[in-house]
Amino acid sequence: MDVCEVSAGELRAALARREVSAAEVLEAVLDRADRLSEPLNPFAVRLDGRARAAAAGADLALARGTGGPLCGLPVTIKDSHYLAGVSAASGSRALVDFVPAQTSAAVERLEAAGAVIFAKTTTPEFCYFGITESPVNGRTSNPWDLGRTPGGSSGGAGAAVAAGLGPLALGGDGGGSIRIPAAFCGVVGFKPTFGLVPREPCSPGWKTLVSYGPLARSVDDARLALRERPFQVMDVSLFGHMGLKPDAAYAAVVDIARACHRFRGDLGILWHNDEVLRTARQKRWYAELIAAVTAPTRA
Repeated sequence: MDVCEVSAGELRAALARREVSAAEVLEAVLDRADRLSEPLNPFAVRLDGRARAAAAGADLALARGTGGPLCGLPVTIKDSHYLAGVSAASGSRALVDFVPAQTSAAVERLEAAGAVIFAKTTTPEFCYFGITESPVNGRTSNPWDLGRTPGGSSGGAGAAVAAGLGPLALGGDGGGSIRIPAAFCGVVGFKPTFGLVPREPCSPGWKTLVSYGPLARSVDDARLALRERPFQVMDVSLFGHMGLKPDAAYAAVVDIARACHRFRGDLGILWHNDEVLRTARQKRWYAELIAAVTAPTRA
């Protein structure tokens, strides 16, 4: 079994059966990354040491039978995504010294599910273009034809997944930034419904437009990423950004949750903005929201 080319689902099953260790999988991916990084240039930041520690922890969890749904899987995140203590330059010289103190909620949920984050992927400057080339990281190439672009702005993510550098990647999409690289690189990627995947803390740019979502080599793997807890979430603060007052925002979210629950009993509400939970009425509505989406599925 080539651990760099099998699907995320197959790899997770092999890890659970202890046919291969998370440490072995990571080393195979890092070795491949060493060989392919120069021609492809898909990574803004390598996190080898951090990833090795995470893989060791994943192996302990797998040995105890307590590993999460993504336990031991090598995953990349986009350079614009916040990871505490790691640069988030987004391809811009203006941000080369910017190191966030907090981690984006989506990234936290990836790691909580056992994902081993081993790199941050390249973007164009400020993630503003449909190709991936920046003054900080240079040009990222398409693994199918090095003379062509992988698209953008999640171009490094698309190139990495297509080249077998991790079966899953977390991208971001405002105007095609997951969909374009997925199309150019021959992988699966889509823009999830706005608010489905938690972003904050994050860059204030494109705050009411960008959605975070997965890139993968198969529909099943994208489904695995989206359905598991790292992605299954609704950001109830988005209504505030759209101009609704807190009372109206919570009423709208409860109505939407109840409507969705008729079709999806597994809808998860895992994140909220404490700043808008100010009144007893709002807290009651939030409790109703949680009850609405955690009750047994109705026919």
